[in-house]
Amino acid sequence: HSFPTRRSSDLWLVAVGVVVALPLLPGDSRIAVALLVALAVGVAGSAWMYRALRDPARYSPARMNLLALSGVACGLLGILYVGDFSAAPLMVALGLYFFCRTESSASAIAIYAAAAGSHAVLAVFVISGAIDDPGFYPVGRHASLGSQLAGQALLQIAYGLCFWLARTTRRTSLRAIVQLQHATRLAAQR
Repeated sequence: HSFPTRRSSDLWLVAVGVVVALPLLPGDSRIAVALLVALAVGVAGSAWMYRALRDPARYSPARMNLLALSGVACGLLGILYVGDFSAAPLMVALGLYFFCRTESSASAIAIYAAAAGSHAVLAVFVISGAIDDPGFYPVGRHASLGSQLAGQALLQIAYGLCFWLARTTRRTSLRAIVQLQHATRLAAQR
């Protein structure tokens, strides 16, 4: 179970990058504070998970799901901070790739649905004008309705492709492991 611990340390690097960047960016300070709190909770949970997974018997998909949901929450706050139509959702898409390689298909689907669904809901609110895009890069205000819809469709496709790639990569990796085990057994028999 070294893969989950590797994901934890990658998340720490992303968190450090966000903490360094926030004071340099002109975003809404309330969202910045919420993002910092969410990052602190996420990093603390990740550190606890990293420590707990020293003993592989303590691995739990439910714990990994909580860590993934924390990442989704941080991602959504990041999208709010930067802008719904910015490149910020790509960080969420990359996170989806890492978390959706889990052995549990149900967990992967749930995390994908949480990330893509929460962003879709935010997009509906922004596109409909129910809320203004609070990000410091509010492209939506200046784009036509068709452009906004196309942009959100492309982001949803990116989320879907990251999910599909993660699940496909997992299946391919498992198939390669089985083939290697088979080849090893044949070599030992010879």
